[in-house]
Amino acid sequence: MLGAIIGDVAGSYYEVLEIQHYKKFHSPREYSERIKIMDSNTPLFGDNSSVTDDSILTCAIADAIIFNLPYEDKLREYGLREINLGNDIYGRSRFGAGFVSWLNSNQQGNSYGNGCAMRISPIGFLFDDITKIKEESYKAAIPSHNHIDSIKM
Repeated sequence: MLGAIIGDVAGSYYEVLEIQHYKKFHSPREYSERIKIMDSNTPLFGDNSSVTDDSILTCAIADAIIFNLPYEDKLREYGLREINLGNDIYGRSRFGAGFVSWLNSNQQGNSYGNGCAMRISPIGFLFDDITKIKEESYKAAIPSHNHIDSIKM
């Protein structure tokens, strides 16, 4: 779980670089530029590193498990708190449109993105039975990502 959050923060700036480059040139950055993150002289964290929606919602899942509360309640609590902070340091919405739509409604979300897969590491950490891990992963996904393609991830 901590590794997921560390990786999320460390990679946050590079994700933004990819998005900006793609919007400008309609292609990914060159491999030689992308691989520089692996250079031992490249700092793991910099001024442009930031916590992202995936880290925030990973903490929400852990909080729900630790205090035996519904995933949906904690996802909404953390999501609404973050969305009220405004845009992130890169000027983007803190969450994807599907998740924001779910936050602002009383319906299950139909997102088919990978957000639910990004946030479930606490389940594997805090449960030790594979059947229970699968059940809890499903329960953590369906509030906002009940599309079959997300659940299959």
